[in-house]
Amino acid sequence: MSAAIIFDLDGTLYDSRLLDIENENAAIASIEEKFHITPDQARTLLGTKRQSLAGKTSISQAIRELGVEDADFKRNQLKYMQPEQHLSRDDQLVSYIRLLKKSYKKVLLTNTRREVVDRIIAILGFSQDDFDLIVAGGDGYTPKPSTETLAKILAMVGSEATSSFSVGDRWLVDHQPGISLGIRPVQITCRTDLIQWLAGMTQGI
Repeated sequence: MSAAIIFDLDGTLYDSRLLDIENENAAIASIEEKFHITPDQARTLLGTKRQSLAGKTSISQAIRELGVEDADFKRNQLKYMQPEQHLSRDDQLVSYIRLLKKSYKKVLLTNTRREVVDRIIAILGFSQDDFDLIVAGGDGYTPKPSTETLAKILAMVGSEATSSFSVGDRWLVDHQPGISLGIRPVQITCRTDLIQWLAGMTQGI
């Protein structure tokens, strides 16, 4: 079986606090609409729910557990999130990831809405076929963190867990679910970490 590299998107392939704030604002607006409460009350409710997830601070998971309809969250994400204002091309990153094609199945796994993901990867300079599989918010999979979703992804791309990697910035969300399957974690704290790791992985390819 082949090996896979499962990349997180937000905070890993790009880092934009402003885009993160826009996603949080979309969540707050969705909670506000559902419960007919003020923005401050919605923010508090979101924060409380995220804390109750024992550090698994996925906004999408919190929204789901609060009972917000996916269609409502989608509408607000598309309204609030404007990646074109915050991101730019990253030719070095794109070049490294394209080199991996010779040795690995490349997967993009994110809770961000697919329509927003398509815009983000295009801005960064990727084409759709730079990844063997893209799993995004609203695609019908359990949002991260989810061991079940990771197992399905490995089966879809025909990869063995113990020879595969998860690459992300949040340990409990991006890595912990895969450790039980044998996926090797690659913790990213900044773009330099990612580029250095990719340089090592592509050396000699």
